[in-house]
Amino acid sequence: MAGCTQPGQAATRDPDPAAPAPGTLTAPTPLPATPALTPIPSSVPLDDASPPPSRPGPVTVPILLYHHVRASAPLVRYSLDAQRFEAQLDDLVNHGYHTITMQDLVDAIRTGAPLPDRPIVLTFDDGNLDVLEQAFPRMLARGMVGVVYVVGNRIGAEGFLSGEDLKRLRDAGWEIGSHGMTHLALSDLRAEAMPAEIEGSKTAIEAALGKPIHSFAYPFGMVTDESLLLVVAAGYTSGAGLGIGNEHRPDGLLYLSRREVRGTYDLESFRALLGPPG
Repeated sequence: MAGCTQPGQAATRDPDPAAPAPGTLTAPTPLPATPALTPIPSSVPLDDASPPPSRPGPVTVPILLYHHVRASAPLVRYSLDAQRFEAQLDDLVNHGYHTITMQDLVDAIRTGAPLPDRPIVLTFDDGNLDVLEQAFPRMLARGMVGVVYVVGNRIGAEGFLSGEDLKRLRDAGWEIGSHGMTHLALSDLRAEAMPAEIEGSKTAIEAALGKPIHSFAYPFGMVTDESLLLVVAAGYTSGAGLGIGNEHRPDGLLYLSRREVRGTYDLESFRALLGPPG
């Protein structure tokens, strides 16, 4: 994801939303155009998410994207203070939202599987250890589940989740997905290097988890037509990207729109992510 770093690196990658995507980024058909980042939202009223579907088709469900949740954090983009995170969770509970996994959402879109009232997906990129230490216990206390996308070669590294950590999250109802093998933008890679990132990470994560995984989050939100084909070939059923929408359609399962929760957002800005655009 944008702003993520390799272990030991301080530099971040923060694409300019107004600039063309690097590499060979294309607009895969029939998927919607790939936005580079989630814009800062304007204030809008909370929107009712889709009622539980009874048949396959579009579903309106906010998918939120987090990176770090820390016990104490300055007002920076990729780290959210735990007290602010708690306030967001309580706000969701107070407004009747219920967390689901990415696979729950996919099943609703593909088969019409039922969803709870006001469903929402909370995703966490990179597999940071603070997800287990800070986000998990606060969500568990509120009966919530999440989705964590881990980088294959970081499993068990300092500051990142281990295989046992992933199993603990899985056993609590969380979904585990891939965020690539080395967190490289797929649009910057040669064709021969993509399978290691997409298929290789799936193999590594499944070996650590002891269970299959089904969702892939594109590093930096960057895709090409070829990378989408490889995601399908590897056996993933969904792809998580970046965007500004909350409506998800059957032809968009390989690039589901997620809205980034920045560490600088107040509660009003957070609430704006839950409503339109649809």
